[in-house]
Amino acid sequence: MAQYEIVLRATAPFGEMLSVLHYDIVSGPDPADWQEVSDEFRGQLSAFIAANTINTVTYTGIDVREDVPGAVGINVPFSAGNLVGSSTDNDLAPQMAVLVRKLTDNLVNPAVGRIYHGGLSAAFLAAGGTWGSALLSDVGDFWEAMRIITIPSGTELQMVIKASDPTKPNTVPYNTVASVSARSNPVTQRRRRIGSGS
Repeated sequence: MAQYEIVLRATAPFGEMLSVLHYDIVSGPDPADWQEVSDEFRGQLSAFIAANTINTVTYTGIDVREDVPGAVGINVPFSAGNLVGSSTDNDLAPQMAVLVRKLTDNLVNPAVGRIYHGGLSAAFLAAGGTWGSALLSDVGDFWEAMRIITIPSGTELQMVIKASDPTKPNTVPYNTVASVSARSNPVTQRRRRIGSGS
C-alpha cells in the first residue's frame, strides 16, 4: 500500500493556509490524476466549511506527492474552480484556529495528530471565548468526512498519522486515524503544541 502526502491549499489575508495530511491507499489503484480526490475535498468544504469561513479566504485545490524521499508533487486545482468563504460576518480571527485532534484506536505510536483549521469568522466565538458548538460540529463533520475518501473510480484512501521518528520503540511509520475531535479552545500555530506525528 502506498502512502501519499496531500496538502489542502488556501489563501487568506494573513498568507497561505496549508493543511498537510497523509493518506494510505487501502483499496483500489492509485488515483490516475487525483482530480476526483481534489473535488471530494471541495465538495465537503462547500457542505461544511464555506459558510463558516470569511470571504477573503479562498480554497484553491490540493498538492499531492507520494510520501517517499525525492518524490515530486503535483498541484490539482478544483475542477469547479476556487471555493471562497461565504460567512456573512467577515470579522476574521487571524491568529485563531480550531484544533482538530486525529486519534487512533490502538496502543502504538504515533497515537495523536493535529490539524489547525483557520480562516474562520470570529462571529462563531461564544461569549466565553471558545468556539461555538455549531461551528465545532461543522469542522468536526468536515474532517470526519475526509478521514476516509472513496472516489467514484473505486479507490479508497484512509487518513493516517505519520510518525516523526518511526525508529522509536512501539512506533509505526503510519498509524490509521480512527476518529477526529474538534476542540472548543481556540489555538494558534504560533504556539504549536509538541506532538509525535502529523
